[in-house]
Amino acid sequence: MNHIKTTTSTIMKSRNLLIIFLLRSISTFGQMVAPGNTWNYIDAGPIPLCLKSTQCGGTVIHPNYKYEFSHDTLINDVKYYILVETIDFKTVYAEPRTTIKGFMREDASHKKIYFRNIWENVEYLLYDFTLQKGDVFNNAKVTSTDSVWVNGGKRLRIQFDATKYNFFNEGQPDTLKWIEGIGSTQGLIDGDVTLLCFKENGQSIFQNKYGFDCDYAIYVDVHTINKTELTVYPNPAKDILLIRSETPIQSVTLTSMSGQRIYQYSPESTIHQIDLRLFPRGLYIINVDNRFRKIVVE
Repeated sequence: MNHIKTTTSTIMKSRNLLIIFLLRSISTFGQMVAPGNTWNYIDAGPIPLCLKSTQCGGTVIHPNYKYEFSHDTLINDVKYYILVETIDFKTVYAEPRTTIKGFMREDASHKKIYFRNIWENVEYLLYDFTLQKGDVFNNAKVTSTDSVWVNGGKRLRIQFDATKYNFFNEGQPDTLKWIEGIGSTQGLIDGDVTLLCFKENGQSIFQNKYGFDCDYAIYVDVHTINKTELTVYPNPAKDILLIRSETPIQSVTLTSMSGQRIYQYSPESTIHQIDLRLFPRGLYIINVDNRFRKIVVE
């Protein structure tokens, strides 16, 4: 009789251990707001793509956005982590730029993430992982909730009806998704970039399915750039933008960040200037013979 009880007890313990193991294998959520966490995104703006084609001469310029937490700080007696943004163009004409993006915190249940930018004394609910199908968050409706395999375990995934431009699909729309412990696939904060990868303490936890590593920023025909030196100045510019090239310029186009082409010309000379007084102030993309620059019109 004692032998039967012992056997039954052993079976129950083994079953409980198996249940605990299975639960852990499907619920490896991780902590999103923590030092050592880094996100890499690639700009998905309206610049022509050459990733899968040669329509723009084999030159693509998309900066790599990296978000990471530095140290903690107190704001109104509430603990936040400082979120730092580094923009890396990885080109011969631009250096990486690092700024403080804002402050983030995670609630005790790790289900809600809050954000505070550097110029407002207001806290925003950035993520809510308690959302269910049919709920609406920032004008986006939840269409489904499921799980996705991440680093050997499953994490909650929330999908919305909102779509945006997808860098890897050459203009095809991509559905907004949240992954618990990682965040949005369309930008940690502002939602206009495409997630490359997410790391915890230097370990890759999530990586895009297209095979590009975290440091991918641009594909550039370096030999072409070195051979045909290009100068665009001043930047920022107010009245006149001057363009100089070592070879005759065949095509100049100016595109707004909304994707509207507002200027096009074929100078066929090594020097060209654009009267910027005709255009509203803002950020633009200039394409000079498939060499791209971002310029600010003041």
